[in-house]
Amino acid sequence: MSMNKYTLGTIVGAALLGLAKSKSGGRNDEQKERTFLKLQKVLPAILNAYPFKDIYIVEDTNEVFMKAKVKNIGRYALRREYREEPIIHYFIQDVSDNLWKTGDEDLKRVANNGNMNLLPPTGGVPQDKTGRIWSVKQKKFVPLESVAPEPYAYCDQPTQNLDYSDGPAFISLGDNLPPLFMSHGLSNPEKLDKLMECGGFITPSIALTWRVPVAYPNITFLFSTKILDKALDKKKGSNLYLYNTDTWTPTVSMVIENQKMINEQRRGEISHYVEHRKFFTQNDPMDYDPEEMIAIDAWRMGARQITSLMQLKSNYKTLLKHHSKNGNPYEYKTRDERFEYAQSVGGDYVARYPYMEIKSTEFISLASPVAIVYIDIFEDKIQEYVSKTDYQGFLVPFSVNNPEDPMEIAQKATEAILDLKENPERYRNGLGDLRNWSEDKLDLTLNMQYEKTARRANDNRHPRRINKYHIPSFFSDRLKVALRRKDPELKQIESVREKERKIQILKQQMQQENNAEGLEVVGYMLEELKNKETFVLSQQEVGYFNEVLGKNFSVEEVITF
Repeated sequence: MSMNKYTLGTIVGAALLGLAKSKSGGRNDEQKERTFLKLQKVLPAILNAYPFKDIYIVEDTNEVFMKAKVKNIGRYALRREYREEPIIHYFIQDVSDNLWKTGDEDLKRVANNGNMNLLPPTGGVPQDKTGRIWSVKQKKFVPLESVAPEPYAYCDQPTQNLDYSDGPAFISLGDNLPPLFMSHGLSNPEKLDKLMECGGFITPSIALTWRVPVAYPNITFLFSTKILDKALDKKKGSNLYLYNTDTWTPTVSMVIENQKMINEQRRGEISHYVEHRKFFTQNDPMDYDPEEMIAIDAWRMGARQITSLMQLKSNYKTLLKHHSKNGNPYEYKTRDERFEYAQSVGGDYVARYPYMEIKSTEFISLASPVAIVYIDIFEDKIQEYVSKTDYQGFLVPFSVNNPEDPMEIAQKATEAILDLKENPERYRNGLGDLRNWSEDKLDLTLNMQYEKTARRANDNRHPRRINKYHIPSFFSDRLKVALRRKDPELKQIESVREKERKIQILKQQMQQENNAEGLEVVGYMLEELKNKETFVLSQQEVGYFNEVLGKNFSVEEVITF
């Protein structure tokens, strides 16, 4: 069977992949109906065997359309390296072979005639005089317009939380090393408007550093350092990758450009694809090699992935050696000084850029950061951000003499961040007044000098708590205070309704046994339940209890412990 692969395009997500178009001609209505019924019986097995969302059949012509199933289309928009062969070639070849193997002459004609052309080649949707099309998945006719590809927009995708906004924000590795933090910077407030308009951080690059980079100092977001474990995870289930330097990973503008190409292909406009055959990488974006994220020039200049705490600490010491000035890690070199020095030691990016880089391949929630550090002239814009996103992290304003001098801004931002580390109580945001487990002083630092994981270091920050589950900042103040004060076990945290049900069952048992003493105890239990402190759960609180702690609560349910 021949295959003209140069006329085939790739479509990602819900993209139309192709059709089997019969050119036999002269087929009478009875033969068409017979073939249509055969396709209805055969195609469900193909739908189950291959990554299709649905398969459609045009009743009038017995043309077959397929919609692809992709686990996470957002991952495609991030790719820098692309595979030569389009995935459509393999999908259609496999489907054609399976139809051919049935041995049925009608199905052979469907599989073989026309050599599998992409439809629609110039946009639009499948055509049928009845205005309907058969859905193999739904086992019924559906309107033709429901088959049309939906436009893809990155900003319409669901956001993910990197971690909760109550910290920690710093990592201490001991050996008198400056504390590290994780920052994502904006060079101007206009970019904050774009963030709010989109609704999230589009695959952000996060600097793991000890001082604010000069390139983006005006507004700096600090993220929870607990994500370090995820970034070091070799299994890469977290979609976070840590590198030893700036890797020149895809920018937001590149992601948006890829979004345009995705929509062209979803509409069946393959001319652009034919000119750029290397657009798509693989047919399963979860099979991902993090090294592919690194730009070729960055790889040539020493950019590599970090997968262990030992590698991280060694690389950090190298960065400090390269980027301290006069022995002071907080004194900045100018850009020319950094580049000239880097050339003198071989040109490595580690000597050029004073930070490591964490790359997220997800669309990150605007409520995720632990702190926002910003020039005080942007106060109104930051308050707008807080009100629109329900952000509950710390707010850290600072002043500068010259708002046009990025070096001064970076230095002042770094000083403000170090003050946040020592005096976090000064920077509490009104939406999240009480944070963390300590009742004495807020602790935003993970001490990893003696710990191999960020998770264990985080647990050890608050040794007085016995039942160490996290208390998110978005819990109501009453609930947070009560949890810290009483420190209940997870099994003790129940809905009032469930506790009352258990007591009533016990009461029935005592009645059946004629146990007067037991009934008296049950009476005390019911009275005690009436007097217990109770809490009405918000939607966020329910989500955390159910998803993280394994409970089964409902919104506005009343709980106690």
